[in-house]
Amino acid sequence: GRVIYSIDFGPSGGSTQFLSLRAWDGTSSQEIAFEGLRFGRDDQDEPLRILEIEQIRVSRSGDVVFSATIGRFDDEGTRRIDREAILRWTPATAPTLDEVIATKTDLPEGNITSLSIQDVNDTGDLLVIGSVVRTANRVLLLIPRTGAD
Repeated sequence: GRVIYSIDFGPSGGSTQFLSLRAWDGTSSQEIAFEGLRFGRDDQDEPLRILEIEQIRVSRSGDVVFSATIGRFDDEGTRRIDREAILRWTPATAPTLDEVIATKTDLPEGNITSLSIQDVNDTGDLLVIGSVVRTANRVLLLIPRTGAD
């Protein structure tokens, strides 16, 4: 078995505290992701980071999925959000994090503007509610797990 857990680093209640998401297999601990982890680049080729980790879910097959705010801090220290994304970590492809879906994704109903993980089943399929650019439109997305086991 595997245990998934999170640790908050930094002063308790402080603004510099950040979350680390980890897996323990009974003998060793492995970091899955942490707030501040570099994660891609934006349209201007600026490096992006995971700014926040939320909505952590674990499937029976061992997949860990979570929502992440992805962005950067500009030269003045202002937080600039690029997108919200749902990321997946699987033991078979560790330490790789895969982006499953993100805001700005184009659907026939419009661009996704927000995402909320509702469930992950035993095999890792995701059920997600997304809001789209048209007023008051929501979509229910079933996102099958794909890739290596």
